[in-house]
Amino acid sequence: MGTDMDEGLVIIWHSRTGGAAAMARAAMQGAAKYAPDIPARLIPADAANAKHVIGARACLFVCPENLASMTGVMKEFFDRSYYPVLAAGERIAGRPYATAIAAGSDERGRRGKSTGS
Repeated sequence: MGTDMDEGLVIIWHSRTGGAAAMARAAMQGAAKYAPDIPARLIPADAANAKHVIGARACLFVCPENLASMTGVMKEFFDRSYYPVLAAGERIAGRPYATAIAAGSDERGRRGKSTGS
């Protein structure tokens, strides 16, 4: 990677059961369909680094929810990347980013508590 923003959309992802991987692939397909002029790239969190974030026009971070937090592999990516990205400062300020979180399908986390009848 030579200069800032050599890459378009960078999708950094981690998955344990396949749900977050499917979400990352769907985001990649959506980017290809709706923004075909912007290159998109999938990068597993354990292979991603600060240069990917600094070199991207936009980032999407995809991982499963694990005990009300991100998975350890994604957290480790952020830990490794924090200081180099922070040092990039104004060069990357204002670039778009988003997160996509794969959560369980039992709906207990999003429903209000039941008071019973």
